[in-house]
Amino acid sequence: SARSRADAVLVPVALELGSGQARAEDVPPLLRSLVRVTRRAAASRAADSGDSLARRLAGLSGEQQRELLIGVIREQAALVLGYQDVELVESDRSFRELGFDSLTAIELRNRLNAATGLKLPATLVFDYPTPQDLAEYLRGELVDDHADGGLDAELDRLAVMLSSAGADRRERERIGGRLAALLSEWNAPLRDSEAPDEADDIESATADELFELLDKEFGNS
Repeated sequence: SARSRADAVLVPVALELGSGQARAEDVPPLLRSLVRVTRRAAASRAADSGDSLARRLAGLSGEQQRELLIGVIREQAALVLGYQDVELVESDRSFRELGFDSLTAIELRNRLNAATGLKLPATLVFDYPTPQDLAEYLRGELVDDHADGGLDAELDRLAVMLSSAGADRRERERIGGRLAALLSEWNAPLRDSEAPDEADDIESATADELFELLDKEFGNS
């Protein structure tokens, strides 16, 4: 058969090159140089993945964001290197020590492009030599720490945590009490700033105005 022959054989085959434009992954690697493929679907999937990752990061603290990104990097690196166990990709070891070369570095970059939705440089793993370093870089690209200010960002994270918490009635009452106490403490300076104005109003009020104020506050017994 042709498969058992050592020498190359040319076979005349009629190919419909124009019809093979659906998805690049559907075309056998041997024929990909012959068939025009569109990248729109792949680009769309990459953007969706990046948006999903950015949303996951938005609800996390800085340290949790780093842990999540390190996990993504280690998972993709293990796939590139053919490791079954992601634990073999240590986060503090350099990519060179892990076995990356120029070709595998490009493959990892491409995988991270798809996972993050970013357009990363080809020298990525050499510019940021460990998974930890790379995670910090990706976090800077994906997370804007100053987008809404520090307190607003923390409140956003708190809102995500509260909405996803499966608390019972007693737990909700306990947490609600703490939130109410925090809100009261937060508003205290506002109340204090209003007090002098109220005192000035009382000092300048006439007798009739004072009686009207007392009547509003306590009502008729």
